[in-house]
Amino acid sequence: MDITPTNVVFTATDGITDAKYGMFAIITTKNRAMTGAAAEQTAPISNGGWTWIASDGQTISTLDGEATSVTIDRYNDAGPVEPGAYQLDLEVFDLTPTQTQGGTLVYRDGDGMAHKWKMPSKDTGPEVPGLKKELQ
Repeated sequence: MDITPTNVVFTATDGITDAKYGMFAIITTKNRAMTGAAAEQTAPISNGGWTWIASDGQTISTLDGEATSVTIDRYNDAGPVEPGAYQLDLEVFDLTPTQTQGGTLVYRDGDGMAHKWKMPSKDTGPEVPGLKKELQ
């Protein structure tokens, strides 16, 4: 599967739930199948999934704080991605304000391989205004 982070939004609230540690880092992704078979992300229970590594080295899970409370309808991965298709998804981290000052987004696949992206410390991406509107 090809996973491309497309937007990053930092916010203290999603309009309903406040971040427990002060700030949500909301990352949207575009996930595309790269083979002739349907592809799916690896779940954390399979020793895979998503983490945020803060600039001080601390690793944060998508299950920490209030991160699991944040949803945006349009970014709702619905399972396997069929060949030739893509899905939009959302990863959320509940961070302290210090942990938002740059970090590394990590996805560990089912084979244990880590894929990493340096994350900015400010809102970035073509759909940031629309995402911020949905989070009000």
